Amino acid sequence: MDWLKPEKARSYFATLLERVGERAQQIVPHSNLKFTEENLLREYQRSPHKVRAFIQALTESDSPDMLLMAWRVLQGMEIERVELNYILSQRFAIRVTLRSPYGDEPEIYTSDDIDDAALIRHFGIMKMDEKPVFDGFYPSSSARSGS
Repeated sequence: MDWLKPEKARSYFATLLERVGERAQQIVPHSNLKFTEENLLREYQRSPHKVRAFIQALTESDSPDMLLMAWRVLQGMEIERVELNYILSQRFAIRVTLRSPYGDEPEIYTSDDIDDAALIRHFGIMKMDEKPVFDGFYPSSSARSGS
């Protein structure tokens, strides 16, 4: 992982954030989402837990689709469907459908990189009335709390 070198990290993450912003304009053009270091710092002042979860996602995935999916869940989108297709040493595919609590069109995010499966562990996993629910996107409990 070349981005682990301090001199390359800032450039790597700035480029990755730019790619996430470009993908946001394709999937949710009305949102005006901008992914910059400055915007993340501003958001951190309001919601540090959201930014911590997103930063963890940035270190686990370089997929603009999956990173945007994580951000959208952090902003309140609901996880409507998760489809996973895996065949040993042959195929991996994930497709996550999000829905807006306001009735907007569903958003679909996909990846064929098995590294993106790590993002599922950030979903809140529970049962409500004995029915399965993925709810929210959270920082890993093993990460430093920042306190």
